[in-house]
Amino acid sequence: MEEHDQKPYYFGITLASNQSNFKLYHSDRFLNQDTVMVIEPLKTIGFNLGLLANLRLNKRFDLRFNPQLVFASKNLYYKEQFPSAETTKNIESILLSFPVQIKFKSDRIRNMRVYTIAGMKYDYDWPPTRGHAGRRISSR
Repeated sequence: MEEHDQKPYYFGITLASNQSNFKLYHSDRFLNQDTVMVIEPLKTIGFNLGLLANLRLNKRFDLRFNPQLVFASKNLYYKEQFPSAETTKNIESILLSFPVQIKFKSDRIRNMRVYTIAGMKYDYDWPPTRGHAGRRISSR
């Protein structure tokens, strides 16, 4: 696809999967005084849907913008002592993700090449979960 390499820009779509969970830190007060015996985050799988815009800077480098909608959910497992009960709470999130990337490409060998992508992104949890107004739940 040598003609593809010469295009100054192109567009596409992205589909991806994601995995999210909480990272918990228990305070001493929780460990000594709470009736909840266990709280554990459970890993869950979601998916991403996005657009891709690629701008060719030169033979070796491309600038890429890949805004995405990220559909994720996080589960917390609770085990309570009084009353004795086990509960799983599901917290769903829709994130807007705005990655900007630089892509480095090697020379082609037949129809293959090596490339590396580096960049950064900003995620926005939208809309906040009802009852959590003003607080953001961040995920990776």
